[in-house]
Parts: sequence; C-alpha cells; structure tokens
Amino acid sequence: MTERPTGVARSGAANLFGAAVSAVLSFVLVVATTRGLTRTDAGVVFSLTSVYVLVESMARLGADVGVVHHVAGARDGSPDEVSAALSASLLPVAVAGLLGGLIVLGL
Repeated sequence: MTERPTGVARSGAANLFGAAVSAVLSFVLVVATTRGLTRTDAGVVFSLTSVYVLVESMARLGADVGVVHHVAGARDGSPDEVSAALSASLLPVAVAGLLGGLIVLGL
C-alpha cells in the first residue's frame, strides 16, 4: 500500500461529509414533498421512487460487484481479462435495464 495514512483519513472524512450532506438533502426533499403536495400525491411520488429503486437494484444483477472483483483480480493479468470482464457484464445488465425501464414505463 503506497498511500499515506493522512490520505486515507482525508478520503474517509470526505466520504463522511458526503454522506451527511446526502442525508440532510434527503430529509429536506421528504419535507418539501410532504409539505408541497397532497397526501395522495406525496404517496404516489414515494411509491414510484421506491419502485424505481427496486427495479434499478435488481437490474444491476450484482454486476457492479462482480466487475470490481474481476478487475481487481486481473491487475496482474492482461488488459484482455479486464476487457472480457466488462464485456461479459454489459449484455445481461443492458437487457435487464431495458426490461426494468419497460416495467417502470408500464406503471
């Protein structure tokens, strides 16, 4: 590991700050939605957001984790291994994403 501990600490602090900002802005969005819309309209917004998050996470098919695992393992290998891992993950995720998009559009 060539990175100095101060760089790791700085990166961790940036991630913590980003998570805090994300949490605060998510809360502000919920408050603005519930105060600015009727109860029914706010329910529709939150329901559709939940459906989108579920479909999006299912459409990834775990390919993000698999690609990171294979690319990290192929660091000592050839660039062809990295290219093969990316190519192998592209088609299934593209098809699943297309089907998920059609499902969401059909709602």
